[in-house]
Formats: sequence, C-alpha cells, structure tokens
Amino acid sequence: MDFFSKPVGVLKPEDLEALARSGIDENQTLEFKSALPNHELNNDPWVKDRKINDVAKFEVLKRLVAFANADGGWFIIGLAEPSDGGTYADRLHPLPEPGDLANRLQQLASERIDPPLSVLSIEPVLTDEGADEGVVVMRSPRSRRAPHAVKGGTEDELLPAVARA
Repeated sequence: MDFFSKPVGVLKPEDLEALARSGIDENQTLEFKSALPNHELNNDPWVKDRKINDVAKFEVLKRLVAFANADGGWFIIGLAEPSDGGTYADRLHPLPEPGDLANRLQQLASERIDPPLSVLSIEPVLTDEGADEGVVVMRSPRSRRAPHAVKGGTEDELLPAVARA
C-alpha cells in the first residue's frame, strides 16, 4: 500500500481513509488505537481534559521502543477498530487538537526514551480543515542504536493492579 512509502509529514486524510478501507490487520509493524491507551473505559483523558495520563505515556513509549528495537513500525492514534473485534481499522476516529498531542508525545519521547530515537516521526494529520481534529501518526524505524528503553517507571509502577490482573 502506498501509505507506508510516504514520509509521515506528507500524509493526508485521504491516505488514512484509504488505510482504514484497506482491511490491513494490525501486525508487528502496525498498530492503531481510536484513543490514547487507557485502562478506564470510555474515559480518554485527552478528549476530556487534554491530559496524557501515566498509563498512556508508558504504553505509547513502550510501543515506539518495541518498534525501534525490532523491525520498525507505525503507531496511529485516531483510527478505530470495528465493533466485531477485528484487528483492522475500519474508520477514522478524530481526536481534538492533534497538533498539541503530537507535540507533547514528541517531547515525552525525547525525555523518556534512552538512548533517544534519532529518526522518530510524530505528526498530526488534520481530518477536517474547519476543525482542530485529526489523527496522530507515529513512525519509529528500526534503530541502529538499539536496545532502547523507557526511562522513569515500569509497567508494574504505572498500571493499576486491576489492569494487570
């Protein structure tokens, strides 16, 4: 698919819509979420208060590090999976203020991934020109500086006991 040959910074809403229509399943180099990873059902702190909670911070960084330590990959926030439990995206699920979210995630990655990922790309793609809504696309290529790790917390420290059970 043409989507994966483009630099993150030139992607358009049409590219994301084509990806959603393609039926491509998540795999070792592709993951998408409709919202920030969170263990509270229907309570995305980004949508509610423009906050990234500790669980979301750790989960996003963990995925980016895993991609860099392996074969590289794409992590897209704002693509929804079907309600039938499929592992493919079937539609856009725009988030508010994707530029702000992308900037915060880039800063977080710079501060908490060791060694730093020198070629990490995190960009917003606005889905409606009249509204500040869109998708955040992250591309973490395979790193020659691997292994990378997330600094400042472990999964056991960040995830509530109920989520680990």
